[in-house]
Amino acid sequence: MAGLALYGLAFFLMLYVQNVLGLQSLRAGLAFLTFAVPLGAAAILSGHIVTRTGTRPTLLAGLLLAATGAAGLALQATATAHIQI
Repeated sequence: MAGLALYGLAFFLMLYVQNVLGLQSLRAGLAFLTFAVPLGAAAILSGHIVTRTGTRPTLLAGLLLAATGAAGLALQATATAHIQI
């Protein structure tokens, strides 16, 4: 379920960056590197964190971070610069 929310977030953020902020597709893709690189790093590090702390604390921390990020995105205005997103 969290993976589905992540793909939905990426899809609608890409639409927002292109249609509302007016970035071309290449610039929007480059802007999403700030989204994709930490996601890849988290995928690698999460295995090590689960080994040290267990599944439940890691899952709860990840869901809390995702909810915090989603709430921050929900509070953005349509005139927000893409640097602030």
